[in-house]
Order: sequence, then C-alpha cells, then structure tokens
Amino acid sequence: MKILLKWLDEVEKTDLQLVGSKFVNLGELHNMKMNVPFGFCITTTAYQEFVQESGLEKYLSDILGKINYDDYDSVNGAAEKMKAATVNQKIPEQIKDDITVSYNKLRTKTKTIHFAVRSSCTYEDLPDSSFAGQYDTYLGINSIEELLLSVKKCWASLWNPHALVYREKRNIDHLKALMAVIIQPMIACKKSGVMFTVNPVSNERDEIFLNASWGLGEAIVSEQVVGDEYIVNKANEDIKLKKISNKDIKIVQLPKGIKRIQVAGDKRKQQCISDEQIKKLASIGLKLESYFGCPQDIEWGIANKNIYIFQTRDITTLDRNKDVIKNLIKELRTKSYDQKTIWCNTLLSEMLPAPKPLSWEVMKLGLSKEGSFGIYEREVGLGKVASEGLLDLIAGKPYYNINKLCD
Repeated sequence: MKILLKWLDEVEKTDLQLVGSKFVNLGELHNMKMNVPFGFCITTTAYQEFVQESGLEKYLSDILGKINYDDYDSVNGAAEKMKAATVNQKIPEQIKDDITVSYNKLRTKTKTIHFAVRSSCTYEDLPDSSFAGQYDTYLGINSIEELLLSVKKCWASLWNPHALVYREKRNIDHLKALMAVIIQPMIACKKSGVMFTVNPVSNERDEIFLNASWGLGEAIVSEQVVGDEYIVNKANEDIKLKKISNKDIKIVQLPKGIKRIQVAGDKRKQQCISDEQIKKLASIGLKLESYFGCPQDIEWGIANKNIYIFQTRDITTLDRNKDVIKNLIKELRTKSYDQKTIWCNTLLSEMLPAPKPLSWEVMKLGLSKEGSFGIYEREVGLGKVASEGLLDLIAGKPYYNINKLCD
C-alpha cells in the first residue's frame, strides 16, 4: 500500500526516506512530549507519483545533464526552467483529495486558519550534508488553493540554484533527492529565535548560544533583523552574557497573512525574553542535545507564555569550525599591530552588523586613504590615514582598529 501522508504521531525513525529528516526529528520531539505544532507530512511517495504522472522525470533529467556548474547563468537558467515546470503541473487527484481531507481535519482539530508549509528533503540535516536554508517554506497559508500551490513550490525548491550546486559538489544524485512537505498550524509567536547548544562563534562546547527577537522567527532566520544574543553556561545554566540589539522590525501573523512591521520605539532595545525564559530554553536545549547525542541547532518560539519547538537539527560543522576559528585567530593576529591593539565596534554593530561582501568592499574603501575619510583627513589636516583603512572584518563583523585611528 502506498503511503501518501503521515501524521506527526505516526512517524518513526525509520521513515527518513519517506518523510525527510525534518519531519523525523519533529516526530522525535513529539515523542519527547516537547511542544511541537501537530500536523502531517505529504510523503516522498506522493512527490514521486506527481513526477511520474506528470512526465517530469525525463524533462528534469535532460536539463540536469546540460548544466555547467561553473557558470552561474547556466545553473540559474536551468533552475528557473525546472521550478516553473514543477509548479505548472497538476497534482494527481488522489493525492490532491488526501491533502484536502487532511487539511480540513487539521483545521478542525487545531481550530487554526493559518498554516505553515515546510520542505523536508531526504538529504537535509544529515551528518555529512546540512542543506540548512536551501529549501523553501511558506507561512500564513489560509486556503486549500494556497496550500496546494505551496506544496508544489516546496517540491520545486529541490531545484533552487544553491541546492543544485550543493548537491553537485557532494556528488549527490539530483534525481535521488526526494522532497516531502510538512503541514502545520501557525503559532502566532510574540517572540522567537534560534538556539545552539554549542557556541557557534567561539566553538565553545560548554556554552549555549541564543538569538532572539520580537514576532515570528522568520525575521532572524532570513537575517532581516539582528536579534538579542544570550550565552548560557551549560554547567549551571547561569546567563554569562547578554547583548541587546536594536530590533527595529518584526514579522507578525495577521488575519490576512504574514506582514513585516516596525517595532515600537520603546521595545527596540528592550530585552525580548526574560531571564527565566532564557534558562527554560537552555534547559530544553540540554535535553535535546542529550537525546540526539550531539549539539543541536534549534528553532523556537513563545506564544501565550508557552515555548514551542519548530525544528531541531544536528550541528554538522563543528570540526570544520575548529579549522575556521584557528584561521580567524591567525588572521586577527596578522591584522593587529601587537597584543595591545584595540578593536571597537561601537555604532558599527548597529549600522553594519554583518555586511555582505559587496557592502564590505564599499565601506572599506570609503574609510581608506583613497576614500572619503582620506579626503577629509587631507582637508582638515588630521593625522595620517592608513592606506588599507580603519576597518577590519573579524569573524564576519566589522571593527575599528583604534590603533590606526590614533597614529
């Protein structure tokens, strides 16, 4: 018998190829009695039937065989064709009917009108391949028509350009990558964020790192806002550090869907989760790390004082991070004049929190001898400006080298 759908309380560890790693992990969280939005998954069997009945397989195979992965235009052009072809096909009637029945059942059970439609690939969040953020999610879906279209868009996200390149580099057969789709009720979170049970900046395994902001977690995950940062000591769950950011926007769930809005002025620099909530989250993080046997990357939210867990995945980059950090330390020592070099990110942390490569090159030039700062120095007769500029990028964040400023 073909299994086209599975509910959260039916999924087992052995269902990886049927529902993808994301839904398997959600099933584990459900079994642990974690607060996970109850839902169902449209299986990879349904996806395969969709591909076979629509005749997509040969079309996809032909395009995949012609991609030049060293050419951005070739990858992007192929991705657009494959995604459009996927979305333009009709979902087989049996699958469509099963989805509709389950959707209506979930609406009745949860008394919810807004839903999240999430990708769950069979090659996602595995020990040797992360794929985090490579596939698509759709929020605030409130009709069966929207939901069916979003399901096809999730299937189509298998062909996102970055996913194609990622699989190609790891010699993963593109046609063996299968997509399941998760349907869950939306939780109207007042605050959300991510949690790492190892510090991703310093690689310290005895620290838990939390990032939090107002509204839905999409604002943080999509890097639309720089959230508050909290570091918790694993040994005693004491809060070691708080860094409160200027959280100027938030994404919220409204009756007509998801919207990005401005945060009220008095709340922008306000700590968005209480110390008690920080410690509760840290405690959950420790339980998940112990259960899964390795550090976890966790997405969470808070609504009506309840903590919800939306996703957990193994952190797969720790060993690679060690080498990265060693190189960053070596680079920092090279940039420093001596052990007494002073680095400062006052104002920069708000104006330019994590610049993209192009933005960084422009800013760096502006504060160099050839840029606007050099022109200003020559006009007013200030001290010499270092030809390479006053700014340096450390672990992806810009800092002033105060020693250069004082020369």
